[in-house]
Amino acid sequence: MQKIWTIAATFAALLFMTALPARAETYALRLGLEAPLYTHDRTTGRSTSYTIGDTLQPAVDVLLSYKPFPLVAFEAELREGFASTGSGYKRTGTAIGPGLRISMPVLPLYARASLPIHVEPSPVFVGFRAAGGLEFSLVVLSIYLEAAVD
Repeated sequence: MQKIWTIAATFAALLFMTALPARAETYALRLGLEAPLYTHDRTTGRSTSYTIGDTLQPAVDVLLSYKPFPLVAFEAELREGFASTGSGYKRTGTAIGPGLRISMPVLPLYARASLPIHVEPSPVFVGFRAAGGLEFSLVVLSIYLEAAVD
C-alpha cells in the first residue's frame, strides 16, 4: 500500500512539474487618436481631395481585441470623428466594424484589416481599412504606431 502512494505521489509531482500548454488567448483594449493627413473621396461621380492643412478632422478609435493565438487577433472597432475645422468641412462621423490583426513572430510589426461600417452622418456604407504598424510592448501596456488606408 505504501508503494502505491509513493508511486502516485511521484506521478502527481511529475505531472505538476511538467510544463502544460499555456492558454495564449488574451483580451485587449486599445485607444487611439487619429487625424487624416490626406483624403480623396469619390461618391456619386463627384471627386474631392483635401489635406490636414485644409481641415483637421480628429477621431477617437477604440479597439477591443481577442487574441486566441499569439500571432492572430480578432478585433471590434468603434471610431468617432468628433470635430472638423475649416469652412465647408464636416466631421467624419461614427463607424463600427470587425477587424483582423496579424503580428510578426519576432519583429514588432503587425498588419491589420477591417470592415468599418459608417453609421452616421448619412449615408450608411461599408468601407475597407488596411493598416500596418509597430507595437512597442512595455510591462503593463503597449504603444502602437500605425498607418492606415481607407
